[in-house]
Amino acid sequence: MTRKASLLGTVSFCGNMPVLALGPVGGAIADRASRRAIMLGRLSVIATTALALSLLTATGHIAVWHIVAIS
Repeated sequence: MTRKASLLGTVSFCGNMPVLALGPVGGAIADRASRRAIMLGRLSVIATTALALSLLTATGHIAVWHIVAIS
């Protein structure tokens, strides 16, 4: 969209930041919660963000900050 390499790095960082920040918490939750509940929650978040991204793209309202926020 913008042809800037720095924004590609920003999207990549935002996509990997939750793994670093929430990794220990996720491990503790995974020890206590059922696998099915974790997978259903995870898949519902992924489906919701994919739907939001597709709707924004289809309507032409997509902006760089949307992509960063969704990643």
